[in-house]
Amino acid sequence: MTSEKNNRPFPHWRNEEQGEEQQNGNKCAANLWLWQGQCEEKCPNRTYPTVDEASHISVCSWCHYSCKYCIGPNDYECSACFGDATLYQMSTTENFCYPIILLPAIDTAAWYQSKYVLQW
Repeated sequence: MTSEKNNRPFPHWRNEEQGEEQQNGNKCAANLWLWQGQCEEKCPNRTYPTVDEASHISVCSWCHYSCKYCIGPNDYECSACFGDATLYQMSTTENFCYPIILLPAIDTAAWYQSKYVLQW
């Protein structure tokens, strides 16, 4: 889709100083996130919204490869998993996506640790 006025792709880039649309700007308009050269209203699957520390630009960044949805880049910041995995909460701030086949081993190790290792 393009704008008839200037034949530029939607959504538009914004130049903060001039307030006019531009195709090769470096920031998106307010409430939009930069993703692969386009300004998006919402970050796509497997990405999360953040502000780039160096450029201070609102961008979509990749989740850890094990996460379908996330709140940050680390493997413990998953909020949803792919079909072959399940969300496993290690603590109130750590949510991992583990393959379903590994869960019995993880549960056994956690039980063993809570009964024997943590008592020392």
